[in-house]
Amino acid sequence: MKFNFTSKKFFVFSFFLSLLFVSTSVFSQKTLNDYFEGLQSSYDQKKYDSMLYYAKILDTIRPNHPTVLRYLSLSYSLNKDSKQTEKTLQKLALIYAEPSVLENEELISSLKKSQLKRLQKLWNTQNEKVQISTQAFLLPARHIEGLTSLGENKIAFACINKPAIGFWDGKDTSYMEMKMPVMNLFYEEATQKLWGVMSELENSSLYKEENKGKAAIFCIDTKTNKKIVEYELSDSLDHVLGEIKQAKDGTIYCTDSQNPIIYVWNEQTQKLEEKWTNPKWRSLQGITFSEDGKWAFVADYSSTIYQINIQTGKINALEAPKGFSFKTTDGLYLYKNTLITVQNGTSPMRVSSFELDMQNQKAKTGKILEQQNIYFGEPTNGFLIGNKFYYIANSQWGNYDKENKPKNDWKPVVVLMIEIE
Repeated sequence: MKFNFTSKKFFVFSFFLSLLFVSTSVFSQKTLNDYFEGLQSSYDQKKYDSMLYYAKILDTIRPNHPTVLRYLSLSYSLNKDSKQTEKTLQKLALIYAEPSVLENEELISSLKKSQLKRLQKLWNTQNEKVQISTQAFLLPARHIEGLTSLGENKIAFACINKPAIGFWDGKDTSYMEMKMPVMNLFYEEATQKLWGVMSELENSSLYKEENKGKAAIFCIDTKTNKKIVEYELSDSLDHVLGEIKQAKDGTIYCTDSQNPIIYVWNEQTQKLEEKWTNPKWRSLQGITFSEDGKWAFVADYSSTIYQINIQTGKINALEAPKGFSFKTTDGLYLYKNTLITVQNGTSPMRVSSFELDMQNQKAKTGKILEQQNIYFGEPTNGFLIGNKFYYIANSQWGNYDKENKPKNDWKPVVVLMIEIE
């Protein structure tokens, strides 16, 4: 019998390993499948001690992954370990507080009434509606992943499905077609240059299998609307350049979600060069920089946020405050000493802020700014103007079928705004 998350009796193990284990440099796909099959077989044969063994190994491979935590909590419960069941579910609540989890009879079977009551209270807290955002403006019904301000109420936005850069002035929209999906943008106001990254994705209407893994950085002179830079990575790796930002000294950085690499743009050689790498990184997303130019912060979607000493290159995991997790952070921004995160892999999805203690590599306090918003359909990226944070509420990632073809229910993209205290 297969696990079934929707059943009150059985837990679901029906997931796609290729999605769960998105990038593993140590363990092969075959090894992961072996552990999963061992887990399933142990469950079927009611060998719960063996099931726990496999669940612990999977948790070592992908620490604190929501699906793995559910396996682990079920394994503890079937082994009558109520203490570890509760402890594991408390971890799960920080990133995946779906109400259906606590409706699973096998999962809660080992818990005492007092333990279940505590967990239900935690679940309710994690699912509270928090709404302080206001609707700033609407963009066309396209798959828009990122956007940036061009000043004077003008916006540039990055289009995935129909690869292009969109330009919106508050009334009219125009497009510059691109050869690959545009992932993100930033505007260099002093030079009036628009920088961006693009990567080949199967969601693209122009997708060709032979172009899989290609990615490039580009720059457009907005005074002439001409492309003045385009550099494509040409090594043997598959790339997805997903984020591009400029540090306070003018240096331009890009993150690669397919490889544990942060690139820097070399203005002299006109090439992207490897700047930082870390074996713990699996899926790099947003990057941001402190105003004093000393620190970089980068989000690893699968685990946490990392703080980098720009001068020395030393990398440390940023410690989250109690009751918070940095897991599944996509968009990442810094306003003065406040880190802003957009988490779209949590349940519920949320936008949060964190007061930083940069010298000690930790966030002192955390606050949920927005969750359970009716417009949320995978919030992703945005930009800051002063203390106002503008961000995409519904990026449209969910509007594709199994063959990555667009569905027909596309809606205008909602951009929300939060004032950061």
